[in-house]
Amino acid sequence: MITDGLTPLTVLAFLAWVGASGMAALALGAAVIARRKELVRRLALGLGVMWLGYGAALLVASLASRDRVLAPGEEKHLCEIDCHLAYSVVGVRAAPTLGGGATPLTAHGVFAVVTVRVRFDSATISRHRGMFPLRPGEHWIDLVDGAGTRYAYSLPAERALGSGDAPPLTRPLVPGESYTADVVFDLPADARDLRLEIRALEPPTWLLIGHENSLFHGTTSFRVSAEAPRPPGA
Repeated sequence: MITDGLTPLTVLAFLAWVGASGMAALALGAAVIARRKELVRRLALGLGVMWLGYGAALLVASLASRDRVLAPGEEKHLCEIDCHLAYSVVGVRAAPTLGGGATPLTAHGVFAVVTVRVRFDSATISRHRGMFPLRPGEHWIDLVDGAGTRYAYSLPAERALGSGDAPPLTRPLVPGESYTADVVFDLPADARDLRLEIRALEPPTWLLIGHENSLFHGTTSFRVSAEAPRPPGA
């Protein structure tokens, strides 16, 4: 199972680091007010060691990681603490325009419509969780070409496709449920080596040991196509 690195253990380690740092900082402040120089020195040293130790663990975990590119159909799991959602790319198509009516939306280059399957992996929940739905948060969703240029999904194109204004891939699911959704990007016609990145957007993740959002950590992405998809007949 390929995950984004968010686990209960990494969350507990982060919370323990934050809690211990906070208590040490409060004690340090009290020692400064009380003019206990030796205690200030020891607390400052302990706080520094704590931060250096956590930072070193964060850096080592990141440098030991590597980038992965998944083939179509292969799944990447994003952890929601008590469960996993599995994501995979199951299709891609191109269109010069989207939407019906007299004024369809026209791409600046070409619309790449990437079909993503989202599955609530019921094997990753505890037996006490129950069947109440999970409402995923918003994600980072980018298409990246071989030169490293990033393309955000096009909200106007999503609207033209009939997906509305909700951020993509945020539909609630119950354990065992799955669905497919289209995410639309407006790409240059000459884009090559396309990869889709789907990552958690939660702010603390960049400070979690082993999480793919942390500094220098490798990223797991999905191979979309060797070149920008071309509309039929192009």
